[in-house]
Amino acid sequence: MIANAEWVQQHEAAGVLDFSDVQRIDTSGVQALEKLADQTVLRGVNTNVYKVLKLLKLAPRFRFVE
Repeated sequence: MIANAEWVQQHEAAGVLDFSDVQRIDTSGVQALEKLADQTVLRGVNTNVYKVLKLLKLAPRFRFVE
């Protein structure tokens, strides 16, 4: 699935971040993502990054696409 502009508008998201090349996320990255929560789609998130977001209770605030 490709989240293009039309898809983003239909799903009321402010933007899509491509995480397909992200292996890990640090504290500053988490803080930046926290500001974007509830309005951003995350694409290509790997298991390690997802686990961090889940532990910090941020995962439910994002939409995830492959």
